[in-house]
Amino acid sequence: MKLVSRKIYRLFSFSFVILYIFTSKGFMLGVLFLFLFLSLIVEYLRFRYKYLNEKIFQVFSAYLKDTEKRKISSTTVFFSIMILIILLFPKGIALISLAFLIFPDAISALVGSYLGKIRLTKSKTLEGSIAFFITCLLIGVVFKRAGFNFSWLAIFSSSLFASMVELIPYIDDNLSVPLVAGITFKLLS
Repeated sequence: MKLVSRKIYRLFSFSFVILYIFTSKGFMLGVLFLFLFLSLIVEYLRFRYKYLNEKIFQVFSAYLKDTEKRKISSTTVFFSIMILIILLFPKGIALISLAFLIFPDAISALVGSYLGKIRLTKSKTLEGSIAFFITCLLIGVVFKRAGFNFSWLAIFSSSLFASMVELIPYIDDNLSVPLVAGITFKLLS
């Protein structure tokens, strides 16, 4: 149940992608830097005051990994990655790269956890990886239908490469997936 809560929480981050569709790069970066700043303040305070850290984990335990008690939260990292992707890529590529970061991760984790039978790594299954790839392809189709000028080759290649780097252990897929997707879209668009 904790996994489901964490993934639903992650899906709410798509609201930032939607906001970026209707605003400028500068505005979006301002919003994300504000959220990152607030998140960093919370991080500082929870590491400085142990009781605050315990209280945060008591209240938000359904959305946090136990390992986040001792390290920076994935929310703070996520804001940083969103900023990086928006800084590095043109708007259309940044949007689809962030969509590749948000949806496939949630879908593949749920499919892998509940339907996965064939282990590829300690925490990844073949079924989850296939779900990741298919979700990326579907996102590409949605973006293409919405008028974004991505070639089918770019959509397929980005989906495939993002699915492959997501499997690499010891590399944070929250960073590798949108970077690889963005670079691939940039090269093939």
